[in-house]
Amino acid sequence: MIDLRLDGFFPALGVPIESAPAATLAFLFLWLAILSLTFKPTPFVKFTRLLLCAISIHWFWQFGFEYVAPTRLVESGVAIICGYGTLRNIETGLGYLVEPIPQWVKNGETQEIPTILVWRLIWSLDLLFSMRGTSYLPDVHWNFATKAIVHQKPVKSRSRFIFEGLFSMSGLAAQLLLVDVFDTTIKARVWPTLPATSQPITSLPLLYQLYYSTVVCMMTALAISVPYTALSVIAVMFGSRPESWPPEFDDPFTAVSLQDFWTHRWHASFRRVLLMNSAMLVDATKPVVNRRRLAALRGLCIFSFSCLLHLVLVYRIRPVGSNKEDISFLDTDVFIFFLLQPLGMFLEVAIVRPAAKTLSAKRAPWITRLWAWAWLLWTGRYWSNVWVKHGLWDPRERVVGYSLIRGYLYGQWRQ
Repeated sequence: MIDLRLDGFFPALGVPIESAPAATLAFLFLWLAILSLTFKPTPFVKFTRLLLCAISIHWFWQFGFEYVAPTRLVESGVAIICGYGTLRNIETGLGYLVEPIPQWVKNGETQEIPTILVWRLIWSLDLLFSMRGTSYLPDVHWNFATKAIVHQKPVKSRSRFIFEGLFSMSGLAAQLLLVDVFDTTIKARVWPTLPATSQPITSLPLLYQLYYSTVVCMMTALAISVPYTALSVIAVMFGSRPESWPPEFDDPFTAVSLQDFWTHRWHASFRRVLLMNSAMLVDATKPVVNRRRLAALRGLCIFSFSCLLHLVLVYRIRPVGSNKEDISFLDTDVFIFFLLQPLGMFLEVAIVRPAAKTLSAKRAPWITRLWAWAWLLWTGRYWSNVWVKHGLWDPRERVVGYSLIRGYLYGQWRQ
């Protein structure tokens, strides 16, 4: 039998099978909570929804933290699902007490929330799986979808979508080759992990720090893009519409500013849940009236929630040979990276953009672009510390099943 070594290419296949009941119950109770949004918001319905969300959170945490995962990459995967599920339940149970309930938009017209049971079920199931505002129904999207989602480039035919998803310059084959190249460079050395060190990257010479910071950024993007591309190709093969699977990223490495990178270019998987939880907190308290200050406060809340989500993620990742006591939940490097991003955006608006406007229209975007990448690479060193010290670059962490690069160079084809 041919060994495809798919668990090397797709670490998610290593999720413990015994965790399946917990994951199923977590999403089932979340679905029921979302279904309750289609009913009149009486005190009983609101209380029931809160109860369903609390039960769902319990099962998400069971799924994320109560099962032994075979690798650190699998640990990171179940932890991010746990964190996202928790925030999604907070959004569903509390957010819609102060924020409007999402609605379908069909052919440009906003639709009423359905009242027929079958359509209630379809509506709630569609919302459950819609992270970015896309819909599995034809000519439909959610009213929280971004302009990039609504006004996509010309829709591709099914055959073209599948071919480009597999073989184009940004297709699955090219992505896996890039993963192989980067993985070969980082596995060329032995990386210390917790508790031996807490700064494996920032203790290196500066040029090495910047290179490995770039690698972490690229590997993070590829870790999201590879499984998404594979899933989208398979879904379209089995009848899903190509427009239901817009790219996860919008050319992030062409961002013209730090704000452009975080608000438009980077992946939007968590955009809705972070926006909703931040809006809920800000709108419920109404701390400021000034529109610009309110937007700044929401931005700070978004990065704070993102910081919390990633604290949960890294706390779950236990390097080989470490104990629970060796892992601190309040990781300084996580705080530094995520809470410095709004500071960088503030400096960009207050100093960099005004300075760039004194130059020609042709040169100005390059100033903000250079600022964005300098800031991302400099602060990215701290996130790189987190990635490496938690063992995600350990030789036993496989991201490819077979390596063309190491096979050619060292004869090490199987990983």
